[in-house]
Amino acid sequence: MARQEKTSEPKTGVAGWNESTGAGGGRPTRGSRRNKLVIERRSRIASLIALLIVCVACVVCFWPIKDTITRGLWLKEGVEVVTTVTTNDGGKPSADELNKAAAAIRERLGATGISEFSVYQKGDDSIAIDLAKSEDASVIAKIVGGSGGVQFVRSDELGDADALMMLNAGGKAVPVARDTYKSFMDGSSVSSANVIDAGNGSHAVEIVFSEEGGKTFAEVTKELAKDTGSIAIIVGDCVVSAPSVSEEISGGKVYISGDFSAAEAGAIKAALKSEPLNLKFSFGKATEIGPMITKNGLWALSIGAIVALVAFAVLSFVRIGKLAVVPSVGMVVFSVCMLGIMALMSRVHMFTLTIPGVGAGICLALVTAFALWTLTTYFKGRVEQGKSIRGAATSAPRDALRPLGVPSVVVGVASIVFLFLPIPALREFGLVAIFGIICGLVAVFWYGVTLLRLLVMGSIQADPASWGIHIASAENAVEEDSL
Repeated sequence: MARQEKTSEPKTGVAGWNESTGAGGGRPTRGSRRNKLVIERRSRIASLIALLIVCVACVVCFWPIKDTITRGLWLKEGVEVVTTVTTNDGGKPSADELNKAAAAIRERLGATGISEFSVYQKGDDSIAIDLAKSEDASVIAKIVGGSGGVQFVRSDELGDADALMMLNAGGKAVPVARDTYKSFMDGSSVSSANVIDAGNGSHAVEIVFSEEGGKTFAEVTKELAKDTGSIAIIVGDCVVSAPSVSEEISGGKVYISGDFSAAEAGAIKAALKSEPLNLKFSFGKATEIGPMITKNGLWALSIGAIVALVAFAVLSFVRIGKLAVVPSVGMVVFSVCMLGIMALMSRVHMFTLTIPGVGAGICLALVTAFALWTLTTYFKGRVEQGKSIRGAATSAPRDALRPLGVPSVVVGVASIVFLFLPIPALREFGLVAIFGIICGLVAVFWYGVTLLRLLVMGSIQADPASWGIHIASAENAVEEDSL
């Protein structure tokens, strides 16, 4: 008697997944396949929960943004210090002399590592120095905005009574009239200068003298130690320190200290190592200035970013339906992580957001958006071309993102190199680019790939049509490795 052959419909959903999943030589039991699927699903859910916790921590870290992320001169209020320039005989400097003075000040500020500043001529005898608003901005402007170089003067030979009074009151960068003192040593006796960490958030400048300079300094301090005198250290046109001398200082080394910030110490180093200008500088009072990009501009920038995210989400939904949850939410993850890292680095005084940084952030946001879009559309397209849903989800991260591999490595290496260049704009660009690469990897792989594979294990496998995926025929699907 002939036996009727059983026919079966192609299985979908979890049943279809279980039917084609197996390892080793033998056919795994239904129970073992189900357990493997449950464990895999739980691990991906746990991964997304961990990412959610990270994102919440980032929000807590950067909120409110206006108070947590340090911004540079273009994005926040600043301080302007105007210095009036005269020749040694009190006359008006020539245009060429004023140009050279402004260029020297720019060079000194660049050497301090300050991210954003502006130095420009104001009238025919003045130079304006604009810095981001901070406690030390006025001090830095006065140190770098003078004639440069360093002078060592016995305090008992310093005739500027006002300067001495301000020094005794604990003043920093006290302006001093050049014709009120005579130095016993100058910058020609200095071999090197370095900024060092003095502890408790304070910094100092270590000065190493030449052999002859060390001998002269030892002789003067030996004499001053008899009556506990002091030495005024003048950088440019300001007294930056006036330490008391209680004993001979030998060894050819001295420290300029005074509870300086890292930027103040960097300004002292930059000014004393620069070539002195044969001009006189007198400083006006520091005045506050608004951001170069106004508050309206900042609001426009912020609203523009939000509008761009919404537009990207809408476009994604129109083109790929419910799968838009992968690229659109992925960009939210990217943005939240970027802001969190910036706020965290700002808290430890290692980051200031500047225009180059904004540019780097925009560039990496575009790259991340492209990667998320490519990942999702590649998966959808390969399934509709006949590849299995699971196979497409497995190969999508590898094949779709492969073209971005080499450019990403190049950008990463270039960003690291930028961190070591003496150009503040490039350093800031490189630092934010590194932040962007890290956040992009989080958004694409930790969020995008994990969510896509989790969806494939459930609702996409069970009902592809509801996700906008149209499969022509089940026979054309090519089964590949399980996720």
